[in-house]
Amino acid sequence: MFDKLGKKEKAKDAYVKANYMYLSLLNSLTSNITLSTESRIAQSFVWFNYSLNSFYSFCLANYSKFPYLTGDIYNDEIVKKGIVMRTIKELVALIVNSDNEELKAVFDEWVFYRERYAKLKVLPISERKESLAEIESKVRLLEQQISSGIQEERKSKDKATIGWKDIQQKLQTDEAALEFIHFHAQDISGEKWSDSIMYCALLIRPDYTYPKLIPLFTERDFRTFLNRNKGKNAFDQVRRLYTRYKNKYRSYFKGDSLYNFVWKPIEKHLSGVNKIYYSPSGLLHKISFAAIPVEDDLLLIDKYSLQHMSSTSMLTRDHADIKVDEKYKALLYGGILYDSEPDEWSESGKQFREDHSDYFIRDRSFQWTDSLRSNISWSYLQGTLNEVQKIDSLLTKYHVSTTKLTRSNALEESFKQKGQEMPEIIHIATHGFFFPEKKVKSKSPLNAPTFNYNETMNVDNSLMRSGLLFAGANNVWKGGFPPEGMEDGVLTAYEVSKLNLRNTKLVVLSACETGLGEIKGSEGVYGLQRAFKLAGAEYVIMSLWQIPDQQTVELMTLFYKNWLEGNDIREAFYAAQKEMSIKYEPFYWAAFVLVE
Repeated sequence: MFDKLGKKEKAKDAYVKANYMYLSLLNSLTSNITLSTESRIAQSFVWFNYSLNSFYSFCLANYSKFPYLTGDIYNDEIVKKGIVMRTIKELVALIVNSDNEELKAVFDEWVFYRERYAKLKVLPISERKESLAEIESKVRLLEQQISSGIQEERKSKDKATIGWKDIQQKLQTDEAALEFIHFHAQDISGEKWSDSIMYCALLIRPDYTYPKLIPLFTERDFRTFLNRNKGKNAFDQVRRLYTRYKNKYRSYFKGDSLYNFVWKPIEKHLSGVNKIYYSPSGLLHKISFAAIPVEDDLLLIDKYSLQHMSSTSMLTRDHADIKVDEKYKALLYGGILYDSEPDEWSESGKQFREDHSDYFIRDRSFQWTDSLRSNISWSYLQGTLNEVQKIDSLLTKYHVSTTKLTRSNALEESFKQKGQEMPEIIHIATHGFFFPEKKVKSKSPLNAPTFNYNETMNVDNSLMRSGLLFAGANNVWKGGFPPEGMEDGVLTAYEVSKLNLRNTKLVVLSACETGLGEIKGSEGVYGLQRAFKLAGAEYVIMSLWQIPDQQTVELMTLFYKNWLEGNDIREAFYAAQKEMSIKYEPFYWAAFVLVE
């Protein structure tokens, strides 16, 4: 009301007070989160985002009058970005690191039945060997026991509050932190409320009194730009977006527009900056920042060392640079046969099975996607075999123990063995996929699983539309069945999210579109990257578009060589891409991003 009446000072005080109250309520909400309530918590989070729309809109409209409010916005973003995933991970870590052995045993049993429930749920009713209702009841009972047992653990762990000034203290004189944000812009003082989604950047430098708020673009304008630059294929589209070479190609390929949208408003504030820590938001998750063209023959990677983060609050974590240790172990997949014969498939799988029980229940989630209707047959990738052979040689040379699985041995079972301790390095060179969410409810036969594509907050469904292909996947992909008791060779992001990768320092997804997924508000991208983060992996290298075979081998070899020579993982990745950028245009190297 104060805002509408033009009483800006009183409006500011009311907004700040309300914002503090919302944050307190949000902290209370997350303190009661349980292992299975991610989607419900995400839905409850909607009201918080709605309140931020008004506050952020007020701050943007009155930036010249109250510039210091940007500190409140930055603190809001630190809290809300990835809050559900962060809370779930903290909860699991609390259980695993607890001295309460009974609690850990209950948790292990919960994980087992949760996975069993998820697999049964996607099977046609006629093929279910157990009662879904009974298992669901068991899961809920175990979760109640966990929630009861974890209360004392939670009380003993006081969560420290992190603010933007804590991030600023971690910055060197030549460094900056960029937190991208997007929100529904609202003009409360006007006659109509805007329905546009506004994108801005919050910039911190060591000498700033408060973060700088930089308006960028509206989502409507940016989507129009992206649609206008859709190419005939992946190569054509990347060249349209990221190429700006004078007279080298047709003038049709001018990536300077991407620079104007995303970076030009920020550039004038970066004098003297060499390294930038940044966290994308919304559609910016789909952009390769390193390849944004600044001017003719000059990309962002040529000007800055760019470090991609889920949230810039990660700068406050106390952790040493990650360098390769001789005690590390590596699991490598490549040269996979997607057309394995059933007999060969079954024989290869025996080495990964403890017994012939139903622990491995095949996952047929792909009846829900367009995969069967498109009748795709995944082809053998010779480059992936060359890739893992070179990486294997490099790692062995530096005394890192490796397990290399190729051809019919590269089975999904080998990645999901019960009770195995996952290695520090996991490299998967294979086909990857991502299917966008459908806007209408699919029609399924009576005996097939139903799938509601309108459940946009349903985490499990979102994670089932992206994944990786292992040995024998073509058989199931085209409508067949795996051998009795075997996995289907299609590893979904949902399945990954239920694994224990807390020992894993790096996961490399050397496959097409592994960085894509559904963008869900402040939680970021629901896909493979989120799944591996939920599982506990510290760093993930993933791709934003279809990647070329030969140049991917070259990039990965350079990265591992740099890393093994004693460089930090971030510097090793930056150096590899920098070297590739000298030889090739962005399509051949810029698809990959390293996410912390």
